[in-house]
Amino acid sequence: MKAWLIGISAVAVLAALTDCLTQNPVVRRVTRIVCGLLILFATLKPIREGNLSALSDLSWNADFRQIEDDAVEIARKFYSDEIADYIKTLAETFDVQIEKIRTSIVQSDGRFYANSVEINYIENGDISGLAEEIEQKLGIDREDQFYFGGNE
Repeated sequence: MKAWLIGISAVAVLAALTDCLTQNPVVRRVTRIVCGLLILFATLKPIREGNLSALSDLSWNADFRQIEDDAVEIARKFYSDEIADYIKTLAETFDVQIEKIRTSIVQSDGRFYANSVEINYIENGDISGLAEEIEQKLGIDREDQFYFGGNE
């Protein structure tokens, strides 16, 4: 792995040096094409040799997995907040005063979906209208919507 990275770096440095030393524009264009191909071949060396284990033997794979997990959690939180804000906007049209919203977010096929919502409200206007709108607009089934509080 280390040799592969050093090889790519060496080819890139030589390509930059050659580019700086070339004066003629036509020769410079040809030199850039050749150097680009050399960098490409150096980059693809493990694939050409069938040595993909060198690529998977990265000690920092675990760090990238952690970064990816953190990014997914941040995206999940962002999506949850966006859903909550949207529900608050919907609630205003049904005269429902909301105190707190909690959503359950799942990830499927690389996308996030809200699969349930828990709504604590202070005043219940048209809760059934809100529930129907949430089902239609967000696809959260009525049995996965939970309402607490109000004048019940």
